Amino acid sequence: MRVVLLAAAALTFLTTGLSAQEARTFLGPSLGLNIATTGGSARTGVTAGFVWEHHFVAGPLIQTGLSYSSRPGDLDDQDNGTSGQAQLAYIEVPALLGFQFPTKNSSVQPFLLGGAQLGLNISCNIESVADVVVEGGVGCTDLVSGTDVSFVAGGGLAFATGRGSFTFSARYIGGLTDITENTGAKNRGFTVGISYLIPMGR
Repeated sequence: MRVVLLAAAALTFLTTGLSAQEARTFLGPSLGLNIATTGGSARTGVTAGFVWEHHFVAGPLIQTGLSYSSRPGDLDDQDNGTSGQAQLAYIEVPALLGFQFPTKNSSVQPFLLGGAQLGLNISCNIESVADVVVEGGVGCTDLVSGTDVSFVAGGGLAFATGRGSFTFSARYIGGLTDITENTGAKNRGFTVGISYLIPMGR
């Protein structure tokens, strides 16, 4: 939680410091694929939501949004009998700083992003090695932490298309909090996605 608060404070500072410059604000839908490496095995999930970005004239940007994200993985908690595959779902809110590099005579601009992300667990399904399924309800939510804090680092390409722009991004998500108390497992992996951003206002 402290990481998220520090990232939010940095966003506020950047917004205040560059408020005198001409800026653009964008909003649009996003869709992507999570490639989770929790527990060592690569498993895939989906993410969908919307992205809000504020661009400053010199290249810096800030990004946040709201998304549904499924993050599968492997847990190893013999004490609670929940060693096995986990299907977890979160509502995620990032707080990211970035830089979009201007290009001459081209509609394609590369960008970099980094910051923190807060996830709120909304569902879980854990199938143990004993073929016991713990699904939702008190049992599952007692085992899985209700919040997940991660650092984020990545980049991508923005393609100007008419009034808006398509962005293709890849980012690494590194969990800073444990999924459960006894396993030491953290949400880790890559997210690749696409979004279409439309300028707001004029």
